[in-house]
Amino acid sequence: MAGRRIRCEISPRALKVAQKAVGCKEIEIADTRVPGLSIRVRPRGAKWCLRGRLLKKQMNWTIASIDKLSIRQARIRAEEAKSLIRRGIDPREWLSDEELGGPIERTGDRSKDGYTYTEAVDLYLEHIKAERRMSTYRDYLGDLKSSRCEGLFDKLLKNIIDEDLLRIRTKAEADGKPYVASKIMASQKRFFEWVVDKKDIFRITESAAEKIKPRRPVLIRKISIPAEGEIEKFFQKIDAQKCSRSIKLACYLTMLTAQRRMTIVSARKSDFVPLEELDRWGHEIPNFGRNLDESYELVSHGAIWRVRPESMKSQRQHDIPLPPRTWAVVEAALKLTEPNCPWLFPQTRRHRADKSSDGHLSESTLTHVFAKAGVGFSPHGCRKIFATYADRDLGFDISDTKLILDHSEGRASDITEAHYISHSALARKWPLMLEFEDLILKSPYLENFPSEILAAPNSGRKRRSSMLNDNSDW
Repeated sequence: MAGRRIRCEISPRALKVAQKAVGCKEIEIADTRVPGLSIRVRPRGAKWCLRGRLLKKQMNWTIASIDKLSIRQARIRAEEAKSLIRRGIDPREWLSDEELGGPIERTGDRSKDGYTYTEAVDLYLEHIKAERRMSTYRDYLGDLKSSRCEGLFDKLLKNIIDEDLLRIRTKAEADGKPYVASKIMASQKRFFEWVVDKKDIFRITESAAEKIKPRRPVLIRKISIPAEGEIEKFFQKIDAQKCSRSIKLACYLTMLTAQRRMTIVSARKSDFVPLEELDRWGHEIPNFGRNLDESYELVSHGAIWRVRPESMKSQRQHDIPLPPRTWAVVEAALKLTEPNCPWLFPQTRRHRADKSSDGHLSESTLTHVFAKAGVGFSPHGCRKIFATYADRDLGFDISDTKLILDHSEGRASDITEAHYISHSALARKWPLMLEFEDLILKSPYLENFPSEILAAPNSGRKRRSSMLNDNSDW
């Protein structure tokens, strides 16, 4: 290139020099603040330009005349164009669009225009609906098609840059909605990662959200851990709610088993196998609850809950022992269901039973009942209560607690463990569930708890704490 090249931080004085040089000499003033941005002076005028490499090829783009953009505006537009280049997109069309002050007419040829944001989001939501739970689909639908993202709806996917997403976050935060801003940005990040992964369809090589750093607001969760003598208040508060008995039993089961909401509400009646029927599995009943210590009496009343993979976050089958009174909760729920209904907790609202809820109780029902009852924690808080009591009061190892919470079970470390080992550690789970049930339901103040449940046989078990004092081999 003929002419002189000057490197400096472009200032108002440099602009005046460029304007005076028009028609006299050819020069290029390269900005040191934004690499690649420069002012090119030619006999017919001076323009803001951008130099960069696209697909390993050196290229130059015209941004606008120096009379149309200030230094700050030119730098912002250059940075946005560079963001497109990093994603493997030629910014020429976008720069023309910006220079004209509005969207340029599209060709109507998808091979040239690509997909719009709305079209790509629709494809992504179809993928989520097929692969994830309905509640997850609704979350993404609400985030990606939020009114706050309205400025992206008709925009070509290849023209969306990080500045567009940052404006959405900034506006939500300015409206006093920091959690909404964080949630939308998290969904956008996953959406654009999926778009990049499908580059053969969308021809996008870099996510528009890749360089946006998460700015999550600090959330302090205060979950109160009730003392042993206060547990009865949970059952009393739940029992006082104006809801069906089936819903109350679902809340009781959540506390007694410490399982996630979806695991509870999607339980099928066929998933529960009483101990007396375990012989069809090839198990002997004395293996449960007695093999760790000779003085640990035989569990003769109870069941195994074989949770299906689709009901678990880990997507693996999860076996949970149900001690006598916990099993009595399930038996009470079984008596309330219709013979042809597969669910333990069927949907109680007739207008929703035939919809996408699959016919079982909604997860949010448990959350709402816990909140209205004022128990002081959410259904997920039962898992923290279980872990705390198991460690602090019962003295169990954290690895045993994880087996019940499904934090370690189902996360195999190798192919052999994942596909060939069917052992579900029931012998380790039984003592913990037995002791936890004793601890939760020993209160003499549980007057409102169903009498048939409190009266269920408890098999005369010894407390594990006393076994430890007997020097048992645990």
